[in-house]
Amino acid sequence: MIARHWKGLARADRAAEYEAHLRDETFPALARIGGFVDASMLRRDHVGGVEFLIVTRWKSIDAIRQFAGDDPEAAVVPARVQAMMIDYDRRAVHYEVMEQTSSVPEIRLVDRLDQRLIGELAALTKDCVDGGASIGFMQPFTIERGREFWRKVADAVASGQRALLVAEDGQGVCGTVQLILDLPDNQPHRADVAKMQVHSRARRKGLGGQLLRAAEQAARDRDKTLLVLDAVTDGDAARLYARLGWVRVGDIPNYALFPQGGYCSTTYFYKNLAD
Repeated sequence: MIARHWKGLARADRAAEYEAHLRDETFPALARIGGFVDASMLRRDHVGGVEFLIVTRWKSIDAIRQFAGDDPEAAVVPARVQAMMIDYDRRAVHYEVMEQTSSVPEIRLVDRLDQRLIGELAALTKDCVDGGASIGFMQPFTIERGREFWRKVADAVASGQRALLVAEDGQGVCGTVQLILDLPDNQPHRADVAKMQVHSRARRKGLGGQLLRAAEQAARDRDKTLLVLDAVTDGDAARLYARLGWVRVGDIPNYALFPQGGYCSTTYFYKNLAD
């Protein structure tokens, strides 16, 4: 594994803008590159501005070339970002990672589901349903019921009706989210976000936000300008969407059942990607 280090000194009055650029554009785009592992943003106040250290990890130099081009050490600094900077590294520094103490999930777009992936996704869904997540299923929930669901998703992905993002760590699949693209003819500009799932071992670590940002980028890549989703009212997912800038539309009471029974309300959100 390769760790890529790059530093830039941002103008104090544009540091927040640069942070938003990294969080909303750069990091989601990196998540779509095969061989990208993770990214960290570090900052400190510095004379004249705010210094940023960006550390990305990659599976190989060839993976970095997908981002940087033929010269893997060349810094990738768009003109828009250059305008935010006082100074910045023209070349990145690469280190070989000799040891690590944790496995950080990698998020990728999947265009074909094999039996291994179907099985791991079924286990993820069971973990979520057993934990009480209202994602369309009731208890008792079996692995075979999960496999049945994911085989249908596989068909929809293969036909282009859905886009599927999967997060994997050292133990296998630990998260997923879908874009529903098969909408009426008069709605070619939008997609629905559905079936966001994070395994219990990966929760409270920011993976939900990473999955959502990756889904937003996947929608942009398909020229979608409007996304819609719903979540259990005032649940963890709803709070996440609000934090990430999704607009709350309203609540529908008694919309669905919790897996163990009992009604739950749902809240609809949207995000305008053209803003």
